[in-house]
Amino acid sequence: MNRAFLFSLVFLSLQVQAAFKLKPGLWEVETTTSVNGKTHDSQGQMQEMMKKMTPAQRAQMEKMMGSKGMAFGDKGMKVCHTEKSMSDEALVHDPKSKCKITDKKDLADGVRFNVQCDKGSGMAEYHRTSDTAYSGWNEFTTAKGKSRMEFKGKFLSNNCGDVKPLTEVK
Repeated sequence: MNRAFLFSLVFLSLQVQAAFKLKPGLWEVETTTSVNGKTHDSQGQMQEMMKKMTPAQRAQMEKMMGSKGMAFGDKGMKVCHTEKSMSDEALVHDPKSKCKITDKKDLADGVRFNVQCDKGSGMAEYHRTSDTAYSGWNEFTTAKGKSRMEFKGKFLSNNCGDVKPLTEVK
C-alpha cells in the first residue's frame, strides 16, 4: 500500500473526525497503523525524516502539510476543527477522495460507518471519551491488502494558530 494512499486515508479519517462533533479548536491526533498485519510507526518515521531534512526541505514539507490542513505536533498531527468542519457536509467535502460514507450509525458515545472508495472499502468507529479526547479505529481493504489505523485525539487549544481548518483546504 503506497504512502499517497495511506495519506488519503489519514485525510479522510481527519474529515470524519471533524464531522464527529468535536470541540472546536486545535487537536492533536496520534495514530498507529498496520498494513497486512505489520505495524508501521509512520509518525515516528515522518519525524525522523523531518529531522534529516534541510531547513528549506522542512519548510517545504510543512507548507505542503499546511495546505492539507495539518501540522506536526509533539506526538502526532495537529488539525483544526471549526463548527463548519464539524458539519455532516464536511464528511464528503473533498470530491478528489472519491470516497463515500455509507451506513453511518450514531452510537451513544460516537459513530460507526462504512467507507466505499474507488480503490477499496472499509469501516470505522469513533468514540468520544470526554469533551477533550476521543479514540477509534478504521480498517481498509484494497487490492494491495488490508490496513488498520488506531487513533486517539486530544484537545490542545481553542485557538488553531497557523493550522487551517480542514474546510478551508482546497
